[in-house]
Amino acid sequence: MKVFKLVSAMIWAIPVYFIWNYLAPIYLSEAPPLYLNIPYWHIACLFMLIQIVKMMIMPSKRSMKRYHGLRHHYGRYFKYGHCDRGFWTEKYRHQS
Repeated sequence: MKVFKLVSAMIWAIPVYFIWNYLAPIYLSEAPPLYLNIPYWHIACLFMLIQIVKMMIMPSKRSMKRYHGLRHHYGRYFKYGHCDRGFWTEKYRHQS
């Protein structure tokens, strides 16, 4: 799943590359030449870097569930059957 996010970032970089290199010389003619013709891999790596940072800051629920296991939401007594909805656990108050 994470590889798909990186591949999709590379695919999204293709139209951005063509649009930027077509419109930048027209509308940003006073910008330095460095910014007028950006190589594809610079844009693709920037998009992939954004995806990697996003995955680190906001991990998916699936990876959090795999990491925390059964203690993720219901406290330590959930796997023993002592946690009923509407009663107190160690940290959480569950409401029906």
